[in-house]
Amino acid sequence: MTKLFVDTNIYLDFYRGAQDRLSLFEELKRLKDNLIISEQGYREFQRNRTSQLLNLAAEVKRTSSISIFTTAVVRDMVEHQEATRLQSEVHKLGKKLKSKIDAMLEPKPGDDPVLDAYENLTKNCTFMKTKEELIAKAKIRKILGNPPISPDRHSVGDELLWEELLEFCKEDLILVSKDKAFTENKKILRDEFISINPGKNLTIVESVSNALKSLGAVSDRLEATEAEMDFNAKKSLSIMANSIMEIAIRKSSPIISRVEDNFLSLQIKNVTLGQRGPGELHLTDAINELMKMKLIADVGSGIYELTEEGHAYEPFD
Repeated sequence: MTKLFVDTNIYLDFYRGAQDRLSLFEELKRLKDNLIISEQGYREFQRNRTSQLLNLAAEVKRTSSISIFTTAVVRDMVEHQEATRLQSEVHKLGKKLKSKIDAMLEPKPGDDPVLDAYENLTKNCTFMKTKEELIAKAKIRKILGNPPISPDRHSVGDELLWEELLEFCKEDLILVSKDKAFTENKKILRDEFISINPGKNLTIVESVSNALKSLGAVSDRLEATEAEMDFNAKKSLSIMANSIMEIAIRKSSPIISRVEDNFLSLQIKNVTLGQRGPGELHLTDAINELMKMKLIADVGSGIYELTEEGHAYEPFD
């Protein structure tokens, strides 16, 4: 029977922007005999879920804290009074919404439907326990530079996952991941998998709907949900890239990247942009996108400078 492994970040995407949050879990529950979840992935989900909720709470607080500009000229206008009333309502609703998100950090059953659905999956599918000897193998893989390589030099998460899949999975395997450590090394990983499991095959895809097609279980509903999440991810990446360019142009400054305790930050003169969690790749992806567009150039030591095209770029009003 073909086995199916879904990368942790795919599950976490359902905290980031899908309206139909439970479609993934419902489809995967039907494939519980095929599905594998690793202990390492389970712990990663728990850690990064907290980060996602903190980000969400902060964003709700920010967007619900709008203030209506007031001057003596407009204060007595009906429209201004209505805007002030609506502003007060938004503040109240924002506080209620934030308190519900805060409750999800230490949830009771029913508080967080995504967590409930994920926990239910782990109880019904095949669960891979982490073994000490595989951690040792993962560290050796990291030292040798054999893919998949985790981007953080202090982490062996991707390496450990791969060692676990090689050890555990003796059937055809479909791996769902958007992680470049896997998607950019398909041939190398497929060859290694086949060398250990002769006659078996490894397929790496970037969406669960594509995995379901391979298993003959197509879902129009899931395809629509994943398309929505992909659109939202690209939209937020574009916003992040534009923000970086706006600051760099206005400050006439290079962009300096730093990694501390697994957290990436960008320093642009006196402005610091930082990710809130080690699982977030928006800053890294935005920098990569700006380099593809030839708006910035890597000059070494984590420093990026605006190119001629970058200086002329107008991403903002």
